Amino acid sequence: MSVVGFILAFPIPVAGIVVSIIALARSRKTGDRKGLAVAGVIVSAVGLLFTIVCLAILIPMAMQLIGMCAELGPGTHQIEGATYTCGAFGSSVVYR
Repeated sequence: MSVVGFILAFPIPVAGIVVSIIALARSRKTGDRKGLAVAGVIVSAVGLLFTIVCLAILIPMAMQLIGMCAELGPGTHQIEGATYTCGAFGSSVVYR
């Protein structure tokens, strides 16, 4: 179970931390080695923290872009050195 938790820590940190904590608790009861379970908890926690920080940065940026495109309307707009491309299927901004 420690191996599963460690492997899940990379693509799905939430699942990795849950499985690794369960594996850690079981290894303490049975007296097995717990190194991989501890590693799974640590890697999962770091991955989860990284995900939260990225979302905390990207969500406000996306909301700002959506708001700007709502004001400007569809098309390509240049404002203060930034090129905003607004459309029905997506939006982007390029700073120069």
